[in-house]
Amino acid sequence: MTANEIFDVAIKVKEKMCMCYQEMERHCNEKSISKELIKLAAEEIAHKNLILTGKNYLSAISDVFIVKPDRVNDMKNGIRSIKTLINKLQNNSINLYDALNCTIKLEKAFAFCHSQTISEAEDMSFQRLFEILENCDREHVKRLLNIRSILSQQQKRVHMNSSSSYSLKSSL
Repeated sequence: MTANEIFDVAIKVKEKMCMCYQEMERHCNEKSISKELIKLAAEEIAHKNLILTGKNYLSAISDVFIVKPDRVNDMKNGIRSIKTLINKLQNNSINLYDALNCTIKLEKAFAFCHSQTISEAEDMSFQRLFEILENCDREHVKRLLNIRSILSQQQKRVHMNSSSSYSLKSSL
C-alpha cells in the first residue's frame, strides 16, 4: 500500500468517526451530551483536514513515509468496527452507553496507532502530525469517559426514581 493510500484510509477513519458521533448524538436526549458529541464530530472533520494537509505535503516531498502493514490492518479493522457501530446505532440495536464504550475503545486504538506511526515516520513534520492526532484521540477518550460518567449518573437517578415510585405504589 502506498503512502497516499494510507492517508486515504486515515481520512476515511476520520469521516466514519464523524458519522459515528453524529449518529450517537441522534440517540441522545441530554442537551449537554449532545453538544459534546457534535463538537467531537466537528473535531473529526478537523482531524481529517489535518491528514489531508499531510497528504498534500507528502506529494511535495520524496517518499519519507513508510507504514508497516500492521498499521494498515489496524486502520482497516477500525473502519469495519466504526461501520458496524454506526449500523447498530441506526438499527437501534445498541444503546448510547454501550456505543460510548465501543467508541472509547476505538479512540484508544487509533491513539495507539498514531503513536506507533510517529516512531515509523522519518520526517519531523509527519512525526508532529501524528503526535497531534494521537493527542487529539487521547483527549477524545477523556471526554467520552466524562460523557459516559454523566450518562451513568443520569441512568442511576432515573432508576432510583422509578424504584421509589414502585415502592410507593406497592405500599398503597
